[in-house]
Amino acid sequence: MTEARSDKRKTALITGASSGIGYELAKQFAKNHHDLVLVARNLQVLHKLADDLANQYSISAWTLSKDLANPTAPSEIFEELEKQSIKVDYLVNNAGFGLQGLFWELDKQSQHDIIQVNVSALTHLTRLFLPGMVQRKSGGILNVASTEAFQPGPLMAVYYASKAYVLSSPKHCQTSCTEPVLQRPSYALARQGPVSRREPDLETLDCSGEE
Repeated sequence: MTEARSDKRKTALITGASSGIGYELAKQFAKNHHDLVLVARNLQVLHKLADDLANQYSISAWTLSKDLANPTAPSEIFEELEKQSIKVDYLVNNAGFGLQGLFWELDKQSQHDIIQVNVSALTHLTRLFLPGMVQRKSGGILNVASTEAFQPGPLMAVYYASKAYVLSSPKHCQTSCTEPVLQRPSYALARQGPVSRREPDLETLDCSGEE
């Protein structure tokens, strides 16, 4: 953990923050003066990223080493932040991966893990953090989908289907959380190509931490 959180700054929680789009989004949120909660499996990379961003932009950054393939990870993240009284203003559901091959030949557990990370963890985190946003009448959720979300495709059946869920679920969730006295939290979608569970090479992205 870095310096104490400022009440004037808002906090973004980013999953899959150790590389790729998540890594770049963390930099953009920090550049826009948001505190950060960085979640990924690679704690060493997270610590370095948190220290670099905290020093460069004078923000606070917390790191949590969690594998979202573990069904208990979302609850553990939420409970740890609750204990530290850290309120999440922006949730970035970025973590995800895919496997390529024939459906009946790919490892069964790995395909279950795709569903757990890409679908179940995303849904669970959204359900945990959305009520606070509704209560505060402020917040935002960014789900990172994929171009594969728009159609079925060969050799990646589970990944394509999981990203179709990521694409459609915010639309249904947004309509279902409308109340007359509440401002609905905003949703957005980013799209990427398929990635594996290995650490990919970093890409230079032009992403904005705010609308």
